[in-house]
Amino acid sequence: KHIRELAVRRILVARDEKTKNWGGLHFFKLPKLNFEAADYIDLIDWSNYVVTEPPLTMHIKDKDLKEMCKEEQFPALTFEEFPCHTQSVE
Repeated sequence: KHIRELAVRRILVARDEKTKNWGGLHFFKLPKLNFEAADYIDLIDWSNYVVTEPPLTMHIKDKDLKEMCKEEQFPALTFEEFPCHTQSVE
């Protein structure tokens, strides 16, 4: 459950930063991995990177995101269809 709460906090911060600093294109930088990490959530030092919101969560309201992370049973969600593993995304 604490992982969900952490994810929601990071998404909300990313949304807030987007509204403050929206300047057009964002360029993806491959993060360095900490192979000495004891837990997978520590593989990346997120403080060194600009975090943007995942496209799949952009349609979910802040209030709904907060509620979802509190629930024991995660609600069923519907998402837009994105191409995956096809020539069009290469």
